[in-house]
Amino acid sequence: MMMKHCFWGVLFSSIMLLASIAGCAAPSANTEAPKANAAKAEAAKLGNKPAIAPVAQRPTIRIKAGLDQPLTDSKGIVWAADNGFDGGETVDRPELQVTGTDRPELYRAERYSMDSYSIKVPNGDYNLILHFSEDYDGLASPDDRIFNYEVKDGNAAAGKTVKTVRDFGPWKASGAQFKAYVDTVPMTVTNGQITIKFTPQVENPQINAIEIVPR
Repeated sequence: MMMKHCFWGVLFSSIMLLASIAGCAAPSANTEAPKANAAKAEAAKLGNKPAIAPVAQRPTIRIKAGLDQPLTDSKGIVWAADNGFDGGETVDRPELQVTGTDRPELYRAERYSMDSYSIKVPNGDYNLILHFSEDYDGLASPDDRIFNYEVKDGNAAAGKTVKTVRDFGPWKASGAQFKAYVDTVPMTVTNGQITIKFTPQVENPQINAIEIVPR
């Protein structure tokens, strides 16, 4: 009887020992796999975002609408000759007295009747600064020139709209004829281009100068 009990005891101990060895040999759960998958997902998410250029690699752009030569203003800042426009005409009034600004020379020439301006820039954050003044003495009231303009991240047809200004008039916005008005539009460029699209309502759209300043 004692031999029988010993046999079963030894058998039970052997089974438990084998089970313990098998448990140690079994592969552990792969805890690294979820981390690797999460890292891949994050990398894919970042890969879908447009690359943003550092501020130091994004130049300030200044365009003097209406002039075919660069202009150095009274603060010593150089403005490039008119470029980036689609259509329109120009006029220069070199003796014009413009109020509401310490740089009246920016407002004496203009481009009018254009469809748009498009300027290529590296992706990133900018302030787009638009300069207007109603300088045509043939107008009699603030409502004699009214137009819409739309700022886009990208091109005129498919770009994302950042800001739309409706029923705009330079005279109406500034409060007087021959007075400067500035509209600053903070924006993030993701498509490598800024477009300002103009739509006439009364008379023709006009603009005096454009700045694009990284921020």
